Amino acid sequence: MRKYLLPVFIGLLFLTGCAKAIPAKEAATLFVEQLVYQKEETKFTENFQNGKELTKNFEANAALFQDTFASGLVAADTEVSEETAAEISQLLMEKVRSATDYQVKVTETDSVRNVSYEIYGLDILAVMKQTTEKVTEAMLADTSLAKDETKLQKQTILELKQVLQAPPVKTEPVTVMLEMKPVKGKWTVVAGQQAEQEKLYLAFVAGVKDQETLTNDWQQAQDELTKELAEKMK
Repeated sequence: MRKYLLPVFIGLLFLTGCAKAIPAKEAATLFVEQLVYQKEETKFTENFQNGKELTKNFEANAALFQDTFASGLVAADTEVSEETAAEISQLLMEKVRSATDYQVKVTETDSVRNVSYEIYGLDILAVMKQTTEKVTEAMLADTSLAKDETKLQKQTILELKQVLQAPPVKTEPVTVMLEMKPVKGKWTVVAGQQAEQEKLYLAFVAGVKDQETLTNDWQQAQDELTKELAEKMK
């Protein structure tokens, strides 16, 4: 009996050692479905070697964006509470998962797959402008809002919820490139692409290619809103 079992055992070891990774386009899609839409945790862990590291990177990007966005919606000299920042972030991510879209293209080389994501993300600048305009109108109608930080932040969330009922989404995609490769039956994102991962996150939640673009565009929008407010108060 042993002479029959041994070849079977060796064959099983061989098959285990030669596990084949899922197709590149499927892996590229899985990457976004878990890290952005949070739909495929088990499958993601099974098919990506550095799944935990990737998840931590996205969590760090989310925390940074949460602080930046929440602060941008409230007056510059007003401190945003953790509770408000968390609520704003949750609202945004709910809409990212329900309103955004993307397409995947894969180009294969010897060992690396060049993945191109065309992302139709939230138009966060439009969200911020519409919310700020609504908050400004509320402040003009009720001057006590400007003197009460708690009331102002509650009003900001209220107006943000209204804007996000039908959130503006980019009609032109932001393209982000990532390099992936299969290793021992699982996929991994090639090292040294932290900046590209940050761009991927921003493309979904903000519809921009990088933090610099977001900062510059928002500063310009704030200047325009300040002028509009000054005109209204004449």
